[in-house]
Amino acid sequence: VKLLTRLRGLSRLIDVLLNSLAAMANITALMSLCLFVFAVLGMQFFGRTKYGSALGPSMNFETFPQAILTLFMIICGENWLNLMRDCSVTVPFCTLAHEATAAAEDGEVPSDCGMPEYGPVFFFSFFILIFAVFLNLYVAAILDTYSSSTAGGDSQWTMSQDHFESFLKAWQVYDPRGYGRIKLPQLAVFMSDLAAMGHPLGVPQEGNKLGFLKVRMQILAAAGVRQVGDLSSSHFITDEGGRGEGRRNVE
Repeated sequence: VKLLTRLRGLSRLIDVLLNSLAAMANITALMSLCLFVFAVLGMQFFGRTKYGSALGPSMNFETFPQAILTLFMIICGENWLNLMRDCSVTVPFCTLAHEATAAAEDGEVPSDCGMPEYGPVFFFSFFILIFAVFLNLYVAAILDTYSSSTAGGDSQWTMSQDHFESFLKAWQVYDPRGYGRIKLPQLAVFMSDLAAMGHPLGVPQEGNKLGFLKVRMQILAAAGVRQVGDLSSSHFITDEGGRGEGRRNVE
């Protein structure tokens, strides 16, 4: 614990990993769904394929658990090219379906050939999906959490996409027609509503009037809003984009 306290960089990296667990859990759930789909397809395509150099008792698609285990071996890079060749085997290296010849056998003997048409498509699509999509999604989740935590250390107003959506939802209550302005007395109630929603810009009005006024002025100043009149009877005006293309009033 003392070592992590002294090494702030290492402590930040551990915090980033812990904060990324939720996003990585969602990615893992999606990858599990893809594994389920490919395991079922593998059982359908290669469940009866004869053993070869890679396809054998430890790597096959005969049962669902074994198919999942085989896919995990492919993710780990375990000889999947030879496995693809074994699953694409065709005559004369395998036996097609035929009528039973022995007296102990009934009906038709199924084929133990692979599927050369679908084998490469199956394995290459799975490889690309795992290593080109999901691996990058894991990296993107960690980088996004790291950038958010870095920005959060520099500014107390850092907001996520959920914060923007909750801000928009609260704003629409006081500006249902989308004029981009609200009355000054409504600003206190609006910020109090944000505080109730857990928004970083929210400030509870009750018992914190001075803090509310301070934060209100900071927000308006950060947004490039200039005050006209005094606090009791003023309204605030901002130029969009800083080029005078339009004006929004907080009356």
